[in-house]
Amino acid sequence: MKNIKLRKTILAVDDMLVNLTTLKAILQDYYTVCLAKSGKDALRILERTQVDVILLDIEMPEMSGIELFIKLQENPMLRSIPVIFVTTSASPEIVRQVVALGPKDYVVKPIDVDILLDKIEKALLSIKVDPAVVFLSNILFQLGKACEQLDIANINILMQHIVAEQYIPTVTIILQRILVFINNHDYPPAAHKIRELLEFLNKSDD
Repeated sequence: MKNIKLRKTILAVDDMLVNLTTLKAILQDYYTVCLAKSGKDALRILERTQVDVILLDIEMPEMSGIELFIKLQENPMLRSIPVIFVTTSASPEIVRQVVALGPKDYVVKPIDVDILLDKIEKALLSIKVDPAVVFLSNILFQLGKACEQLDIANINILMQHIVAEQYIPTVTIILQRILVFINNHDYPPAAHKIRELLEFLNKSDD
């Protein structure tokens, strides 16, 4: 299924606040923008937020952009997210190193707004498996198990990751029914409806 989420989310990762502020100013009219000042912050955001494209600075302390990229590629839930590297150097050697890693693309600072927007749009169009489907399916699978096991603590945690209104109408309507069941403590019908939604997402993604 393509584009089940109405507004796409961009995660910008850079240790310089001024760079993050600039990226947010460029992107906020078109996308939901999340900001991370380090690789560790980025990983924490990715645990709770479905991200469609990552803008990743290469030169960062503690965990470089390259190190973070490698961690993303090692994670089956994150490796499909397109990554656009952001570098301060346009030297052929640096460009070769970046391209060899296999990111979706790269941009050179200072950033040209039109080029950046074009590369993000191309990255979004290249997505074969919608990250929104992967993220929502993973949360729903865990939520369904929690409902079946009456694991109230885990149900409450997982519920925080579901915002029904951010998806297309068909998915939103089903999610809203699930949330009503859970809010009324009707966990068996909630688990049943979750299974139905997972089947719908899986069929629509074929």
